[in-house]
Amino acid sequence: MVDYYIERVSNPDSLRGSFGFYRAIPVTIAQNQERKDQRLTMPVLAMGGVESGADSAGMAMKLVADDVQTVVIPDAGHWIAEQNPDAVVDALSVFLAPYRKQIAPVVAAPGTKAE
Repeated sequence: MVDYYIERVSNPDSLRGSFGFYRAIPVTIAQNQERKDQRLTMPVLAMGGVESGADSAGMAMKLVADDVQTVVIPDAGHWIAEQNPDAVVDALSVFLAPYRKQIAPVVAAPGTKAE
């Protein structure tokens, strides 16, 4: 696993996005200050790994959202989708299940076949 990441970060450009996240923190803070007075009314799923933060994402989201569902992913730390992908997919499936029926059917473009 370590070799995989060493190979990925060996290219100087490969960390540009990750470092960009940190470079943007001052802008993000300013944006969050503007947003804090407008509560989120849509359902929010907050997930965290049991070994890193656990329910802290959910607690943070409850400060700004009215309808928060919190899932603590077992056998995972910070990288939940990588460390326990099955649990993440299960949590997303349960969270999104009520909305599946609301999705409009796929309409095929002329000359194609809808899937």
